[in-house]
Amino acid sequence: MIGLKEAGWFQQWAYKLAIGVGMRQASLREERKPVPAGLALAFWLARALVLNNVRRAIGVHRARILITGGAGYIGSVLTKTLLDRGVAVTVLDNLYRKGSALNLPRLKKHGVKFIRGDVRNPEDIAKAGKIDFLIECSAEPSVLSGKDGDTDYLVQTNLHGAVNCAEYCRKNDAGMIFLSTSRVYPVQPLLDCEIRESVKRFDFAVKQKIPGLSEAGLTEKFPMEGWRSLYGATKLSAEIML
Repeated sequence: MIGLKEAGWFQQWAYKLAIGVGMRQASLREERKPVPAGLALAFWLARALVLNNVRRAIGVHRARILITGGAGYIGSVLTKTLLDRGVAVTVLDNLYRKGSALNLPRLKKHGVKFIRGDVRNPEDIAKAGKIDFLIECSAEPSVLSGKDGDTDYLVQTNLHGAVNCAEYCRKNDAGMIFLSTSRVYPVQPLLDCEIRESVKRFDFAVKQKIPGLSEAGLTEKFPMEGWRSLYGATKLSAEIML
């Protein structure tokens, strides 16, 4: 959390309360049990306190955030959102993906510092200088990547790049958010899940044979054994390393 190191006992308590109550709610939903009104209210209040703490931290400390892969779709949207909240944002991107350069004029117009660099190179990340937080959005996201046998860019970017970002945060005593993917889940259990057709989309059915799966989605009890794409494997490896 931004500014959590400077938070007092009350802010720390609110943060821990939000996590604990949120996990309790998720557990009840997975067991298909109703969530008590008091528990739902406690979560809402704790969440409001945490968000207020973050807003105060941003306003007081003028947080410096580095967004890697910030010229991509998700990265550029996050950049604009944070700028609107008064955060100082630096974007690092190698512009490898076609179309990412089209976002640069809009970002620079809002005063974003842009670094053309690559997360595979720690020296490029270091050009951002002192930061308070890093949001890791960079990735080779193609599910077909590595299919031709060449996995170098895929592994170096998705795995080693994430580790480089984490190491930079360690040296700067900065926080980090790592954007993963649903592709970390193995394919076969997903194919075996029960689906129901609703008016506008397909949803998970109420009854499921697979643990960790319900109409509310997946939990950490979902089985992780099985095959997945190389893209999913590299992102899962990064999760484990982090």
